[in-house]
Amino acid sequence: MNTNAEAGQSGKPEAADRNKFAVTVTYNGLSKSLEVNRNQALNAALQHALQLFGVTADPGGFRLLLEATGAELNLNQSVEDGGVAAGTRLVLAPRIVSGGR
Repeated sequence: MNTNAEAGQSGKPEAADRNKFAVTVTYNGLSKSLEVNRNQALNAALQHALQLFGVTADPGGFRLLLEATGAELNLNQSVEDGGVAAGTRLVLAPRIVSGGR
């Protein structure tokens, strides 16, 4: 028996799929496609990018940059609020640690 509740649930995955799109992430000269959700935090996208490239280092030692401008993304923003859209090219880069005297 198909109830209204069941019928409403069938549309949810389609709505969620509309929020997903692919971006390209480059790390050490290698580019890979990564599916993101416009509502997810960029911090989650960073975690997925690290997994995509098999990086096991501390995530705090990495950042995401917009390839076009070199601007570092604020990981506390959503993908959409960070200006990331379908087809955006991102760079996964280690943070440069500078030592003092």
